Amino acid sequence: MSVTEPDKALAKQLILAIIYQFGGQPVSSRKLHHAFYIAHLYYFGDQSGLLTDWPMVKGPDGPKIELAQTLIEELVQEGALKQKPETVGPFRTVCYQPTGVRPAESNLSEAETAAVVAAVEFVGPRSDSELSALIAELARSWRTAAMGERLNIFPDVIPEEEYSRREKELKILEEHINQVELGHVEQAPQSFIVSPS
Repeated sequence: MSVTEPDKALAKQLILAIIYQFGGQPVSSRKLHHAFYIAHLYYFGDQSGLLTDWPMVKGPDGPKIELAQTLIEELVQEGALKQKPETVGPFRTVCYQPTGVRPAESNLSEAETAAVVAAVEFVGPRSDSELSALIAELARSWRTAAMGERLNIFPDVIPEEEYSRREKELKILEEHINQVELGHVEQAPQSFIVSPS
């Protein structure tokens, strides 16, 4: 079985589109990571598919774009992004701004662009700490992952009632499987038998 590599070009296009959507303002690393994650949620909610297949991992303050620095450095080398040093009191950080030079392949679909716009509208007015608190409260993938572990973001878009129902069904099924393995039960419960169509 072959495993395909994540689409690096599409991940870079998405990063660039997010930074452009901030209207030329410097974009902090945290805002970029949050917007990348949120754009995936909006896209999945509207299109029932993945915006990109680029992995995200659990960071201390929210989901992080895996190998983000590599992608950003490539965009800087291609002349599409510039890094802008920023100071917050005694702390030094880096923000990102577009240069106006877009790579030839930077054409997102209408649905992909809509997800970026929605993500930036959501992330833009909120502080980093507010976004981190929202993710800590609402992002199931982030709450259940170990630090640095890749995130499966699909549970994050399932409504709470449906998620609870699925969890209960899964527990019942696991209990039944255990009973079958112990030889106490021979057949699956009727609610889990799929009838032929």
